[in-house]
Amino acid sequence: MAHPAVANHRSFAQGGSELGKLIDAFDWSATSLGPTAQWPPILRNTVELILRSPAPMVTMWGREGIMLYNDGYARIAAERHPRQLGAPVRESWPEEADFNDNVMRVCLAGGTLSYQDAELQLSRHGTPEQVWLSLDYSPIVGDDGGVAGVLALVVETTDKVRAQRYLAGEGERLRAMFAQAPGFMAMLTSPAHRYELVNQAYLGLVERVDVVGRTVREVLPEVATQGYLALLDQVYATGEPHTGAGTEVWLVGADGVSRQHYLDFVFQPVRDESGAVIGIFVQGNDVSVRVRAECAVRESEARFRTFAQAMPAQVWAADASGQLDWFNDRIYAYSGYRHEELLGDGWGRMVHPGDLHALRTRWTEAVATGAVFEAEVRLRRADGSYRWHLNRALPLRHPCGEDRQLSGQVAGWVGTNTDIEEQKNTAQRYAALNDDLQGQVALRTAERDRMWRL
Repeated sequence: MAHPAVANHRSFAQGGSELGKLIDAFDWSATSLGPTAQWPPILRNTVELILRSPAPMVTMWGREGIMLYNDGYARIAAERHPRQLGAPVRESWPEEADFNDNVMRVCLAGGTLSYQDAELQLSRHGTPEQVWLSLDYSPIVGDDGGVAGVLALVVETTDKVRAQRYLAGEGERLRAMFAQAPGFMAMLTSPAHRYELVNQAYLGLVERVDVVGRTVREVLPEVATQGYLALLDQVYATGEPHTGAGTEVWLVGADGVSRQHYLDFVFQPVRDESGAVIGIFVQGNDVSVRVRAECAVRESEARFRTFAQAMPAQVWAADASGQLDWFNDRIYAYSGYRHEELLGDGWGRMVHPGDLHALRTRWTEAVATGAVFEAEVRLRRADGSYRWHLNRALPLRHPCGEDRQLSGQVAGWVGTNTDIEEQKNTAQRYAALNDDLQGQVALRTAERDRMWRL
């Protein structure tokens, strides 16, 4: 289906990715997609999304499954890149044609597929090789409501699977330790905390290569002043594990620059057959992205509340289900109610009984549909009188890319109550004046008609 040209369409290379440059330079007119200027918004947005993603992603567009992907996926494709760009997926991976045929059939019908550590035979370097991939496929809904293509998140887990199989062949002690380690891992022995075994994630975290056989103090002298060696000594001496959640640590990288990390980790004592501590198993995850995101959310919430407190209007917030959970001070001052009295559905105390049922109905409909909410309602003042207010609320939606299942869904609501009592009174006075003027005009017209009849 042809689409009108997109005026002044942005270059895909603006994000700085190599694939963005290749997509810009590719002759798409030779494919069923046509020139990029004619691509529909949903296709352009999807491509821009995957180009900005740090995770390997690919979209297979249309019935042919024309492939567009990002730099992360290109690394997985290896020598198959860049020939796969703009090619149908069936031709791109002929050795797994049946697998991809099933993916396209299911997803183009609106279904989703997910594979954890799927074992495949791929010829990425000229010869077949056994690889493991975690794959998530979702349909992309087009502008007409139909499925326009398939979006795939591809994570190669070959190293992880091979490591797991290797560890499964080791003794029970190693199986017990590494079975509980989804992130970085290290085995320390002796009171000196000497590295016996580390995984690739740990080496990536500390940015060191020559680790095994050396002590923690030798490899990471910077952690001594941060109290981590003392914690290791404590665990070894007491036999009690230590757990950290979102704990800050500064590590000196390979370039000599000290960088801040946040880690979830456990120091687990390892015992011999007699029960004596012989080492410490270190396992954890670098949660720096999560912690910084949480800090950003808290800072954003603080800015919002500061702004809301400074506003002259009454401001409130609700969760995705429509339950009110925050109010600025103007609401408390106006209504005389306390926070706990207004929470959830308690705001009904402020509403005039004659307006409450209709207001609840409209609010319930807005929450169910995610539509902008607006109503005029009488709100009770602390002295018992009621004043007209314009009650308006907007939905806050989860951003794109945060979570495919949550993306675009309502995350909460922000609303305001604006006093319109004077506007209402003015409108009523104008209406009364207009009625009076119309009455006078009618009387004068009748008098004129009577005089004409004389």
